[in-house]
Formats: sequence, C-alpha cells, structure tokens
Amino acid sequence: MPTDLKDYLELRKFKYSSLPNIENAFRVLFETPSAIYSNILHDLEEDKCLLLLSFFPIRISKVNKAILEKIADINYNLLFGNFEINNKTGVLRFRLSIPYLTEKPSVEMIDKMIELSLSIVESHSDMITNVIFPK
Repeated sequence: MPTDLKDYLELRKFKYSSLPNIENAFRVLFETPSAIYSNILHDLEEDKCLLLLSFFPIRISKVNKAILEKIADINYNLLFGNFEINNKTGVLRFRLSIPYLTEKPSVEMIDKMIELSLSIVESHSDMITNVIFPK
C-alpha cells in the first residue's frame, strides 16, 4: 500500500477531500450505475484498522419499526460489514472495516474493500428504499 490513504486516493484518481481535524480520514465520492455515494475512508492507525463508511444517498425523515426491522434482517445475513441508522438524524450508512496487524492493506485490498461495500449497498438499496417509501 502507498504510505497513506492520500497516496492511494491519488493513485486511483478519486475525487476526495480531507476531513477537518481528523488525521488520515477522507470524504470520497463513488459513482455506481444507480447512485453517487458519499463515503468516508479512514485509517485508524492506533487501532490498526481501515474503516469505510458508505452513506445511503437519502436521509430518512421518520425512522420507524419497519425500517429498523428491515435493517436488522439485512444485517443478520451479511458476512461482512453492517448497516447502521441514526434514529435522530435519519442517516443510514454501511460500515465495513478491515484490521491489519503489521502491514497496512495493499492497494488491491482497499480496492476490494470499496468494491464489496458498494456492491452490498447497491444490492440492498431497492429493499431499503421500498421500506422507506412504501407503495
């Protein structure tokens, strides 16, 4: 892996910005066929963990039991990561982290992490949207 996440982001030519007052944390936009997702990529060096938060593109105005149950059902079946919802703000995000013991993750590992996160978010977005906006 390059010496830091900024080098990785430059290498991959991603659009990003540094998060103020947080070392090694960046807001990154990733585009998929159906949406543009705002993400935070953060190297938690003290914890030896790379964290990726992918934010759902809509804010949920009223979090209800049906939404919470759907998120719980989805999380139950996930092998990696989990969806989280803030009941006060209505922000829904997917959290994926990978630990590293001695050596930071390789470029290929970070690529796979981003690919996995976006794949999971994309594959569940219709189910989540249908619960948020029932027909």
